[in-house]
Amino acid sequence: MHYLTEMLCRRGISFWFMLASFVLALAALVLYLLTGTNDFTPSLSGKVICLFSLSLAGAALFSVLEVKAGKYAVYLIGLGAWLEFIISQVNYLTNIFVSIDGSTFSSGFILTFICGALAWAFALVSAIAQKKELGSSDQKMDAPKGTEDANVC
Repeated sequence: MHYLTEMLCRRGISFWFMLASFVLALAALVLYLLTGTNDFTPSLSGKVICLFSLSLAGAALFSVLEVKAGKYAVYLIGLGAWLEFIISQVNYLTNIFVSIDGSTFSSGFILTFICGALAWAFALVSAIAQKKELGSSDQKMDAPKGTEDANVC
C-alpha cells in the first residue's frame, strides 16, 4: 500500500488529467452503448465504439508511460470519437432542430456529448501540462536540508 501511495504522489497533474480522460471516455462509451439508438438512429456505429475503445486503451497506456506524443494521440482519437458520435446522430439532430415531431435532446445524448467532449479536452490538457517525459535525464533540484520529510508526497 505504501508503494502505491508513493507512486501516486510522484505523479504530476498530467497523470490526473489523463486519468480523468480515461474515466470520461469510459462513461461516454457506456452511455453510447446504452442510449445510442433511437427512432432516427436504429443501430450503433462501429466507428464510434472502436474510437472510444482506442481512446480508452491509449489513456490507460499513456497515463502509465507518460509519453507526451502518445497523449496528443489520445486527444486526437478522442476528438475523432466525439465527432463520429455527432455524425452518427445526424438524423436525430436534424429531427430535433427541424422540430418535426417536437422531440428534444435526450439526457443520454447530452451526457454522452458532454463526457466525450471532456474526455478529449482532458487528454489535450494532460499533454500540454506534462513537463517532462518520465525517466528523462532532467535533474531535480535538491530540497533544502531538513525538509525531506516535511511533505507526505
